[in-house]
Amino acid sequence: MNTSLITTAPVRVLVVDGWEVYRRGVVQSLVHDDTVDVVGEAGTVAEADVLVRSLQPDVVLLDARLPDGSGVELCRRFQATAPATHWLFLTSDGVGMVGAADAGAIGHLSKDVHRVELVAAVLRAASGGSWDPVCGGVHTVAEVVTALEVAVASLTGRESAVLRLITEGMTNRQIGAELVLSEKTVKNYVSLVLSKLGVARRTQAAVLGADARQLLLATAG
Repeated sequence: MNTSLITTAPVRVLVVDGWEVYRRGVVQSLVHDDTVDVVGEAGTVAEADVLVRSLQPDVVLLDARLPDGSGVELCRRFQATAPATHWLFLTSDGVGMVGAADAGAIGHLSKDVHRVELVAAVLRAASGGSWDPVCGGVHTVAEVVTALEVAVASLTGRESAVLRLITEGMTNRQIGAELVLSEKTVKNYVSLVLSKLGVARRTQAAVLGADARQLLLATAG
């Protein structure tokens, strides 16, 4: 047999992210590598649903939060019907990832990952490989969930109450009325909560709060 004629097909990747500028950047980071073939891109769950069915990619590289729904639920939807497709999350903060492991996701990458690491992660995902926790910027879904559990456990009772009300969409003034605190005091508590959760915006904290609630329900169940 002439082994020089044997070639390895490039990994077929679908990129899914609601932010078009970032999504195009990811695509550009991948298209110049011979080991990867970007077969499509989508900005919503609805678009991705159609493309996964029609293209049957080897790897779906996606955000957990999309304009019309959850990337985790999209992953779960195809767990049984597309077992050959591997799911790799690419998020800025890891929020919205609760349930991703059960949904069949293989790992999580930070959005500021280096191009070389991104390509390596995609290739590893295509083979169904697991992730080394110290592999620059790449984390298992379980690690992300564990980090959330640790962060939430570090909150005091008052901080937990503030996070719960942030998750319910309350403003600082409304939280103050609910907890009988001044608006300035609430603002200080919000800053502490964001710091402990490792996020910069209360919208991110709200998603983490929802994730934490889901974790508690899962544990209770």
